[in-house]
Amino acid sequence: MIAQFQESFSTLLAFLLVLTILTAPGVQAAPATASQAQTAQESVPDGLMRALLAASSQPFEASADGYRARAGGLDFTLRASGLQADGHGLAWGLALSGFGRGEQMAWLREAEIAQTESRLEYRRPELTEWYRDTALGVEQGFTIHQAPRGAGLLVLQLDLSTDLAGARDADGRGLSFAAPAGQTLRYDHVRAWDADGVQLEATLRYAGGQVLVQVNDEGAAYPITIDPLIYREQKVIADSAASDDFGYSVALSGDTALVGAYGDEVGANSNQGSAYFYDITVLFEKIYLPLVLRNAP
Repeated sequence: MIAQFQESFSTLLAFLLVLTILTAPGVQAAPATASQAQTAQESVPDGLMRALLAASSQPFEASADGYRARAGGLDFTLRASGLQADGHGLAWGLALSGFGRGEQMAWLREAEIAQTESRLEYRRPELTEWYRDTALGVEQGFTIHQAPRGAGLLVLQLDLSTDLAGARDADGRGLSFAAPAGQTLRYDHVRAWDADGVQLEATLRYAGGQVLVQVNDEGAAYPITIDPLIYREQKVIADSAASDDFGYSVALSGDTALVGAYGDEVGANSNQGSAYFYDITVLFEKIYLPLVLRNAP
């Protein structure tokens, strides 16, 4: 009981700190656009992002239907056939189907699935595909044991299963899938590095129901690791008027926060008031962490 109280109290303090930053003078508290989200994501140093993902990871919940997790504002189910993400009017599936170089793709055999203390692994002779349930979303990783034969970029081929239209970020390192009610599924923060920790150029291609992860592994020391993140992007608040008294009242339940703004103007109704729901894990990653890093001495 004491431990639960301490956890809830710590969560409340963290969320109140987020609100303090959002409502501070000079901080624009407007809806987060895709470009703003990308900027925030890219502002987090690789080492800090990896440490945060590792520190917040927990085992997946085993069930008769596969392995489950609630992370990054989405419900995830991982089966032998691949990953499925659902929630808030969106459904999105992804499955690794090929591996090779350039246009020379080899189909992969069925994986051996094993859950370790820190992650869920799909083990194959060529590579290990792995997942972690983290505070920011589900982290997807690939550890390539040996360089494949042939010439050209290293390529991972993933088949998509969704009715959502996708759009690639300008830098080629992230994808957005817009869903109803202003929600967006993000597949981004793609990074790659070799056995010596050297960063490798990694980009995404999206077309025809497939995602291709391309890595320039020239001169790389194997094994190499490729590491995207999957989560739901959400808007922050409707506007930034000081008279709204956003944050005057706050209620928490698990990872969900209800924030009152009793002075908010709704349409022609002055001071009608509004309430905003947030997934705290998504808000922390998209707003609090990038702002702290930007404002650090």
